[in-house]
Parts: sequence; C-alpha cells; structure tokens
Amino acid sequence: MDATACNYDAAATDDNGTCEFASEGYDCSGVCLEDADGDGVCDPFEVPGCTNAAACNYNMDATDDDGSCTFADAGYDCEGNCLNDADGDGTCDEFEVMGCTDETAYNFEPWATEDDESCIEPACNDEAACNFTAWPGANGMCIAIETVAVHSGMVGDVDMTGLATYRIYAVLDNSDDFVSSVACDSSFPTNINTTTDFFQADFGDGVASGLMPGLFGMFPTLAYDSWVTIGLEGPPAAGEGAINIINAEENDWLANFEAGGNIAIDDAVGGAWFILSDNSNGIAGDDHKVLLAQLTTSGEISGQMYIQTFIHGDPEQVLRETVDLSNPCLVLDYSACVYPEEAFDCDG
Repeated sequence: MDATACNYDAAATDDNGTCEFASEGYDCSGVCLEDADGDGVCDPFEVPGCTNAAACNYNMDATDDDGSCTFADAGYDCEGNCLNDADGDGTCDEFEVMGCTDETAYNFEPWATEDDESCIEPACNDEAACNFTAWPGANGMCIAIETVAVHSGMVGDVDMTGLATYRIYAVLDNSDDFVSSVACDSSFPTNINTTTDFFQADFGDGVASGLMPGLFGMFPTLAYDSWVTIGLEGPPAAGEGAINIINAEENDWLANFEAGGNIAIDDAVGGAWFILSDNSNGIAGDDHKVLLAQLTTSGEISGQMYIQTFIHGDPEQVLRETVDLSNPCLVLDYSACVYPEEAFDCDG
C-alpha cells in the first residue's frame, strides 16, 4: 500500500509486506535517476580516476576518466627503469651515445655514454721519455679537438650546466708550418655544426682578436665564449696579427654564428677568416698546432673546414685541404711524457 513502491497496488486494502522499492539512485526500471554523461553509471556512484589501462596510475575501479593519467617516458617503465639496457649501465639502449669516454684523450666526448674505442691518447715525442712514441706526422694537415671544460653549475650569473667548451686546432707536420686562412665557398665549403646552439657570452665576439680581456673578471662566461681565430685567444701581441674576416652580405656567416647558429660558408660568394703571412700567430710551433676556434655547446660538433697553410712558412708552398671534424688525429703533448727517476733507467 506504499505509493512509493515499485509494485504499489492502488486497489489493495491490506498491506501484506510485499512492497518492492527501487535501489538508491535508480528508478523502478533500473535506470539512473541522474546520469549526466550517459555512461550508465549514476552520478552519485561515479569514481573519478585514470581509466587508461596503459597508464602508470590506471585505476580499475574508476568509472569516469578525470584526465589524471600519467605515462612512462619513452624507453622506460613506470618505475623509471630502462625497458632495454643490454650493458646494465643505467642508460637505455635507445639513448646510448657512442664516443670516447676517456677524459685524458684528445677526442674525449663528455656526452658519450658508451666507449667506442675511438679515443686518441696524447703522444710523447721526447726520445728521452720512457713512453716515447714516434709521431707519424699529420700527413700534411689534420684536426685536433680538445675539451677545455665540462660545465656544471653557475659561471658568474649564468647557469652553464650541460655545456662543454672545446678548442679546434690545425695539426701540421712541421713546427714552422703556417696557417694562413680558413677560406671557403660552395666548391670547398666550411661547415661547423652543433646539434643544439653555440653559446655566445655577453660582451663576447665572434672573432678572438675582438675579445676584451679587461672584462673577463666582471663577466667570467667570456672565458667560454665561442669564436674563430688563427692562433689567438684575444687581441694580438707584438708580431701577431688580428683576424681578418671576409663576410658577404648574401651570407653573413659571422652574424649567424654570433647569434648561436652554425658556421656555414658554402655559397657561391664564399667567405673566410685569415691573417697575413708575417703574423707570428699562424706559426705551428713546437707542438705543431694552431688554434682555429673555441666552441661552447651542449650538442655534438660536426662538419669540415677548408684550411690553407704555407709549408715551412713559405707562401710559395701552399697546401689547401678539407679536414673532417669527425676524424681528429694524434698530436704531440710533452705533458704526456713519463721519465725515469734520477739515477734509474726506464726499466728501473
């Protein structure tokens, strides 16, 4: 006799206790009284959460997806472990970077995670040393790339974490060989590339001879500015010469470099940086090296350079060669020499 019962009988005169009622939230037909999203789950009984079974926080009890799903990063599971790590070094196989991992090597790659046995170790060229190695020569000319610094933390007011500073040298056969220029065009291009950007310090310069050493104390990042050069790390001293630039309006390679971009001198007009033949900063010296660039970047460096040298400093003996930045060579380093103790030979 209860009018709210699903089986209410208006003709009944005596309640026999058979009344049936709809479940809470439903009508007598089992349909939700409130179901805003029409999913068949009544609004009072919705359970918000992540409904994607592939998500790390999947909730099998959730009835209404609330956009909270989180997923593992590519290559990792939900606990942050590699899905594939053949050598168990904590770097996922997909993200391994091959290169030289020996910090003492000339081609040390600070971002390499897996050594590829490409390390070029310093060579001692002093015959009196126990580890004397006869230098095979540069076969005319080759390139050395040395790591100056691997940055972690603040330098002045700049966070340089993740950046590394490198120096590129021309390595020559003779101590009196002379680097005249890096001059290039579409036929003989020079490209110095990074997979990210080149760091350019405030108050720096794209050319080493334009740097202002008096500012280094106030702006310490200037020590890691990116620039090109021939044998200079700053303004020229007596007998040295400033770096001259050829920079066509159609391809302002220097402005692009100073904005953090790659150096690309590979058009029909061409461009260059050069010094005069009587400038002493182009002479190789005892280590057979001439500095050509300093580069700071978080990326990988690649490319090639078209370099002109004078053999024994003689402008009549010109060597022009394209050298690959990915194929550095062995260079001399007297600091790598090991000598016997006094009164002993190398065998002790």
